[in-house]
Amino acid sequence: MSGPVWSRRSVLKTLIGLGSLCALGHPGTAQEPAPVQIDNQYRIKAKLLYYLPEFMTWDAPEKQKGEVWIGVITHGDAKTDFKTEIAVEKLKLTPSGRKVNWVLYNTVDDLFKATPTTGSRWHLVFVMRKTEEIVLQDLNKLDAHFSKNKKPGVVLVTEENTKFRRQAAVNFWEDITVNRIRIQLRNTYLRETIGVTPKKEMLEVEGVILYDKP
Repeated sequence: MSGPVWSRRSVLKTLIGLGSLCALGHPGTAQEPAPVQIDNQYRIKAKLLYYLPEFMTWDAPEKQKGEVWIGVITHGDAKTDFKTEIAVEKLKLTPSGRKVNWVLYNTVDDLFKATPTTGSRWHLVFVMRKTEEIVLQDLNKLDAHFSKNKKPGVVLVTEENTKFRRQAAVNFWEDITVNRIRIQLRNTYLRETIGVTPKKEMLEVEGVILYDKP
């Protein structure tokens, strides 16, 4: 039996355009977003992390269909709506059939102590917002660790990244004036350092912003 019709581009446009999740669960009922703090922003970010590998192409063919490992560094308990979202079964397997492994860590050191993941997996590390000083320390530790261990293909993801955008490959930017989540990408870094190329359909979507041109 064939599955439901699924368009990566339509999902991405829907997610980036959401000011709340009502449009995703009840098509046609979404209200025009008001210029206020973004509703359910961590549920939206969880879905964007989940779909991100579907919008990229690995240079190494063996990784293209590999499992997805998403480590989230929270420095404490993750946002409640984020934890709720990643617990549902529908976020455990991507539409293309990749298994998604969500792991929450309180600190960067907890991630380093964890059992190493296999090299054939997608590796996403989301550094959830704290103070800028702590995030910068986290990114420096992660960069040094993965460089030393020669672990390719680790995509560092941040949110509201203003001071350290040279280190994160992907950033969630909250455009509060229009109640939207935008995705900022370091296209050249993704391609040359990580070996991942964003698909054309992603680059053409309004709301995807490049730090550098392809």
